[in-house]
Amino acid sequence: GRADEAADALVQVARLLPSDGTLEQALALLDERGRHKEGIALLEEVAAAVADVGWNARALVRAAEIARTRLGKRGKARELLERALELVPRERGALAAYAELLVEIGDGDAALSALERLVMLETEPKARAAQQLRIGRLLEEHLLRPDDALKRYRACVEADATQLDAWEAMRSLARTRGDRALLIEAL
Repeated sequence: GRADEAADALVQVARLLPSDGTLEQALALLDERGRHKEGIALLEEVAAAVADVGWNARALVRAAEIARTRLGKRGKARELLERALELVPRERGALAAYAELLVEIGDGDAALSALERLVMLETEPKARAAQQLRIGRLLEEHLLRPDDALKRYRACVEADATQLDAWEAMRSLARTRGDRALLIEAL
């Protein structure tokens, strides 16, 4: 129908003149039509054709998001995110998406590594604290390493004393362990 023709036309425009605007319009129409694989292929094609590696990495991250959320293709999403990180190893958005995906697929050690890299990139104390909290939760809930998690929760509140979730996590660990000194520290 006409909607498919419009999507095809926008895909061609995006191939010839790749920009955020034309690409988003094409992706929106492809998404409306359920043509998610074509959206991923378009993003990969454009990422390979444009000289700006930062732009390429963002396109691959977007393709990974479609693969994961629209198609449930976690393996493809992982491949795309790894390609993005090869292009721009310090790309925060790619690292955050990669860590989230790794947690989702159960690769806790790789997720921990990605989050560690993300913490090192953070310059703002509150953002660093938030990443420390994520690492603490990963260590406690997925990797079953409560002692290491506690270190991260402490690092979190040292960076941002207003981080209530970290304080609560410390209190919870204290109650689980029956550790009165830790409980008092976390109050």
